Amino acid sequence: MIKFFRKIRQNLLKEGKTTRYFKYALGEIILVVIGIIIALQINNWNNNRISRSQEITYLKSIKENLQSDLGNISFNIQKRQEKIKAAQYIVKQMENTQKQALDNLIAINNNTFSVINVDNFKANNITFTELVSSGNVNIISNPTLKNTLLKLEFEYTLNDQMIAHENFDYEQYISKPFFKTVDFNSMLPKYLNGIKDENLSISRQQYQQLLTNLEFKNGCLLSIVMSKAYFLPGLMKIEKLSKQAIQLINSETKNEYSY
Repeated sequence: MIKFFRKIRQNLLKEGKTTRYFKYALGEIILVVIGIIIALQINNWNNNRISRSQEITYLKSIKENLQSDLGNISFNIQKRQEKIKAAQYIVKQMENTQKQALDNLIAINNNTFSVINVDNFKANNITFTELVSSGNVNIISNPTLKNTLLKLEFEYTLNDQMIAHENFDYEQYISKPFFKTVDFNSMLPKYLNGIKDENLSISRQQYQQLLTNLEFKNGCLLSIVMSKAYFLPGLMKIEKLSKQAIQLINSETKNEYSY
């Protein structure tokens, strides 16, 4: 086509038809500009297609991380609720231990194990952390989804901070007094070998000593407060945000190449 215009231009110049020459020259320029615009559009379309493909890959991986977390969150919520009940039971026993003898060693043993047992939620946020650390978080084009994932990252950080704080309290006020007074081996046969409660060798004297330990009581009270005030609300918020993010990702990946 361009050769055709050039041939016409040469003929017009030979014939001295300047006005018509300029018209054809202008047409040739317009044709070149249109060609450049089309090439740029094709290039942009191709770049957008590649970027969108990368985004979809990341979103699917993030979704897998979130889905694997949901079961873990549910488990930890349940364990936190059990820990609260166990700590409340132990505190009640400690307040009554001066008034009456221990009457249910099996229940005390089981609830003490729930108190000393440690179960914490750790987020499986490898993909999103990689996006943030590499500076590619803007590949997520949906601002609502991006904001939801950033809120989740903030909640993960808070959760990790509370775990670190609780671990210190646990070591000082629960773990130390327990291991100084109770023979842990009396608990293990049940959890390792499935021995029935009534066949365990539980020492009344050891628990009598533990349940008069003020540090252990304060540790149980701290566990109740932190579980109720921080961990349960935080885990429930993480669960809610995770489900919202999964729904948004589902919407985004329904039409993978809509851009």
